[in-house]
Amino acid sequence: MSAFFFIGGLFLALIFGRNNISNLFGAALFTRMVSMRTATFIAILFVVLGAIISGSGTSSSMLQLGSPKTMADAFLITLSAGFVLWGMTHKGIPVSIAQAMVGATVAFSIFQNNLKHTDVLQKTIYAWIYSPFLAIGVAFIVFKIMRWTLKHCPISLLYRDVFTRAGLIIVGAFSAYALGANNVATISSPFVSASGWDSLGVNLLICIAIGIGFFTADKKVIRTMGSGLFPLTPLEALIVVFSGALTLFLFSWGGLKMLLEYYGLPSFPLVPVPMTSAIIGSIIGVSFAKGGYGLKYKMLGRILLSWIITPIIAGLSCIILLTLWSYMEKL
Repeated sequence: MSAFFFIGGLFLALIFGRNNISNLFGAALFTRMVSMRTATFIAILFVVLGAIISGSGTSSSMLQLGSPKTMADAFLITLSAGFVLWGMTHKGIPVSIAQAMVGATVAFSIFQNNLKHTDVLQKTIYAWIYSPFLAIGVAFIVFKIMRWTLKHCPISLLYRDVFTRAGLIIVGAFSAYALGANNVATISSPFVSASGWDSLGVNLLICIAIGIGFFTADKKVIRTMGSGLFPLTPLEALIVVFSGALTLFLFSWGGLKMLLEYYGLPSFPLVPVPMTSAIIGSIIGVSFAKGGYGLKYKMLGRILLSWIITPIIAGLSCIILLTLWSYMEKL
């Protein structure tokens, strides 16, 4: 029966993969600088490495927000988040598993009257608010540096193309690693908590399902990330992916957190941060660096609205499913 309930996690991981290949390689795929097959294999490899090597920080935060005691609870939490993520992906709107899973997990804790670590929730929400602005700043600065470098150290179009293609693969791998480090634990944590299964085995199974999702990527979401919000050149796509990955990784890098705290400096909380918001922020940063022309504000408004309603809908869905499940158990 426990294995059956794990289907909820695999379903969520599958949808997660379909939605997030666009965050990792969407711009590169849309500009045809990287093939779908290459992007998928790189994404799978580095998501696995990120989840195994650097995923413990966000796992701890998720367990503080909510620790399911049964596999049925973990199933209902992930199923709620999965349906919301599937709906947004179907509409071609890039959203994050972090938003859906935090919303569902917090709703579970409220339903159980066991929401204790409100400080972690507060840090998570704050991180969601300022991470896009951080990504805007990083992308803006990187774009200006890149433009200055190319102006004063011009290179031929052939070498620039080779550099851009190689760079998109490298930063895509880095982005996949950051995604695995920050987001995979949001799926695996409920099942590790409820079952006592080995976290390594759970993470590997989740990553396999994510990989299948990568292979069935939604082209509408790729189009949104590639040109739906702002038309990107291949070089600008490189800047976007790098800036988004760096932003996400800052919230997963335990070593940086300890170093900053050792010197009494503000640190980045190890909480699940939406990859989508980091990438969208990076796209906005590039558009601002070019004068802000061409940014499609209507699409941006739809994406921003989805960020607000995703955790709310996931939370309400989770409460409804938990209520129905409780009623069925009493019959």
